[in-house]
Amino acid sequence: MAFHEDRANILVREGAAFLGLLQHIAQHIPWCRHTFVAIQRSFINAVHVAQVSTNNMKKFINAFKLLEELPTTENRAYHEFIAKQKSHCIFKSGHHNSDFRDDIRLITQLTTEHQYRVTPIAHVIPRVHDFTAYCESCEYGAGGYSSDLGFICHIEWPIDKQGLDELIQDTTHINILEHASLLITYAMAQVALQQRPFLATHQHPTITIFTDNKTAESWAYKAISSSSHRVSKYISKLACALQINSSLGLNATYLEGSRNVIADRISRITNNLSFDSQLQAIQQEFEELRSC
Repeated sequence: MAFHEDRANILVREGAAFLGLLQHIAQHIPWCRHTFVAIQRSFINAVHVAQVSTNNMKKFINAFKLLEELPTTENRAYHEFIAKQKSHCIFKSGHHNSDFRDDIRLITQLTTEHQYRVTPIAHVIPRVHDFTAYCESCEYGAGGYSSDLGFICHIEWPIDKQGLDELIQDTTHINILEHASLLITYAMAQVALQQRPFLATHQHPTITIFTDNKTAESWAYKAISSSSHRVSKYISKLACALQINSSLGLNATYLEGSRNVIADRISRITNNLSFDSQLQAIQQEFEELRSC
């Protein structure tokens, strides 16, 4: 399948075949799973457009009107015939969905670089982790820490940017904020390990990040697959970017909220008071944070 820039349209059947191949690759490459879900969402949107366009075709509108005039014995068979014709028409239709094109362009660029096609076996097989970290998110911001790597991270959500105001107002999307806090903590762990590489005892260490959100734990492995919010696609791409060619493998584990008190306190630091004084108070209260 040649998805070059000069092509006017991409056939639905070509997109479906491409996703099938990509899904097979994603089973073995962790970062590719996040890209696959983003591309799959773009493809589903393209198919929906093709369905609407097909439904509005005059020949199918007239065909369904004719169904009302047929006797019951012939109605079912004719209905099945029309449905097959519609499916055939959709499958062979072309589309120029810009999001789908952009996603294909991205995965093409990634797979042409050799280092991106290599995944350390140590990041794939289950084994004892080298480092641990904890993360949490609330409506104000995200917080995380790792005593092993010696860091504390906090970010206050920019309420007026990137649609996060919608997420915060809609409590059903707290899962996305929780997943974002996990990725922020993972990014900080990468930075900490780059600054103190002597902490790693071998070439491809792993970190297990504890979260009190089961959906965020699942998305760390399977990518964001159950949310239609527009921000979710960009977070999936962020997860992909963080894991590509990273020497630090990512694992996630669920931890009850009652046992994730420290990360919760860090996430609730606000700009209303002095940041340094709030952080100092938390470090004095929890011994695990004094070396961070």
